[in-house]
Amino acid sequence: MKSSAYSVKDAKDMVKVVDKFDAVLIGNGLTRKADKFSQYFIKKCQRPKVIDADALKSLSFKDFSNSILTPHETELETMLLNSGKEFLLPKLRQSNAKEKAEILQGNLRYFLQNDNILLVKGATDIIISKNKIAYNRTGNQGMTKAGTGDVLAGLVVGFLAKTKDPFKSAVAASYINGWVGDQLLKRKKGYTFIASDILDDLTKIAKIEKQGK
Repeated sequence: MKSSAYSVKDAKDMVKVVDKFDAVLIGNGLTRKADKFSQYFIKKCQRPKVIDADALKSLSFKDFSNSILTPHETELETMLLNSGKEFLLPKLRQSNAKEKAEILQGNLRYFLQNDNILLVKGATDIIISKNKIAYNRTGNQGMTKAGTGDVLAGLVVGFLAKTKDPFKSAVAASYINGWVGDQLLKRKKGYTFIASDILDDLTKIAKIEKQGK
């Protein structure tokens, strides 16, 4: 189904069946044409959710519950504008990772108290809950290519479905995604790898782990 076909009616239909699933990922490849679909589904779906990309861009932080959000810097700024927190932008743009995490944790208390996790993608990934902050420094500039964020979101929802622990799922996915990217950088001797290379390596790792059990 093309993203332009996703409507509020489709969202209502999906909400009716979503309880069959352990966790849900929404956003990848949707485009902004599906804003109304995303808005309805995210507000009505009670299952654990991972929300990425265009599904984030028309909503404010108060609209989420039981969710892991995975914005990059530009998407984060859009959400802060949607939430009436544009006053934070100058501070965040001048802050290092530790300062940025503390600013966000201190100013998004309602969001974080509502069983949400924020994973901000960047040179240092920042993972924030209501009472914890973690930093991940695996990964490299080659991972700014299109699709690598989709792989990360897929890892997050996979861990979430398995563990039911949002914070640990976000931390583990961030680390593994970046670690695989670092191995590819060494093996290919440069930033020539693409998102599908990360996915291929993750598949190989999963097979090895399965054989070892």
